[in-house]
Amino acid sequence: INLNRWDNGKVICEIMDPIDVSGYTKDNVRDLAAYCHDLMEKRIAELDEEITKGN
Repeated sequence: INLNRWDNGKVICEIMDPIDVSGYTKDNVRDLAAYCHDLMEKRIAELDEEITKGN
């Protein structure tokens, strides 16, 4: 491992839109977690594709 190299890769950092949680309660917090996970999973897949293409 060459720790003195200049090009260690690329990172894309993105802040997603806020999520409205007003319709959720402690009784359906797992639904909220699943919804958030699905949103992030889809966006991560898009970012992975973007980084693979080299953009």
